[in-house]
Amino acid sequence: MVTQTRTIENFDLLDEDETEEQVLADEAEWDAQFAATQDGLKKMADQVRADIRAGRTAPDDPEEFENDPRFLKRIEAARESLRLGRGVKIEDVEEQGQAAT
Repeated sequence: MVTQTRTIENFDLLDEDETEEQVLADEAEWDAQFAATQDGLKKMADQVRADIRAGRTAPDDPEEFENDPRFLKRIEAARESLRLGRGVKIEDVEEQGQAAT
């Protein structure tokens, strides 16, 4: 199992009602939950590999998604969010990421 340690260097980005201690406690809880899932994830990955070797899988077909009503509904909901101004352009996300580094 691989465990990653992170540090939070800029607590200026906290929500007004969050304390540094709350964020650190939340991070520790997420780390513990993630660590607890590793065995299950490994078993699922092993099953996927076995299914691939046995020929029980098929490659994803983009056209299959394009015609799926559930997919089309999600796309329309995303477009509506953008029309209402609730979206973020990928360029803005990339710029924010570069500014943080």
